[in-house]
Amino acid sequence: FCIHEDMLVSTQRGNMTIADIIDTAPPKIWSWNNETSTRDLVDLLEVRTINHDNLYTVNNLKLTEDHPVYLKDYTVASVDPSKTLENYEIDAAQLAVGDEMMKEDGTLETVTSIEVLAEEHVTYTLKTTHGNFYANNYLVDSEI
Repeated sequence: FCIHEDMLVSTQRGNMTIADIIDTAPPKIWSWNNETSTRDLVDLLEVRTINHDNLYTVNNLKLTEDHPVYLKDYTVASVDPSKTLENYEIDAAQLAVGDEMMKEDGTLETVTSIEVLAEEHVTYTLKTTHGNFYANNYLVDSEI
């Protein structure tokens, strides 16, 4: 699982780094409630960090190949859907240039590039009540 450590998390205190979240009293996290189609502030239930060398840059989002993002209509997709299914039992579509990712402001952003991010990086994921959160303003899955 994981999102690159440079990707900011949307919280009740504004956008925060994962390091700041870990070092302070846990803030509430902005998350998407698919049942009500609204953004909600929810409790942070768990934080996990780990080093990974299988990251990609998708537009302005850095994430592991198996980390699910949400596309138009709350469709789940990843760079490597077979690994997403194997690692998290999440059935994801193939993320491709031209797909539209859900953004925190309610808009969709067209995927214009998917590129390998070389080397090993510190990564994180968060567990929230709704099982998702916003990283760098993109809606991503918690995977926990």
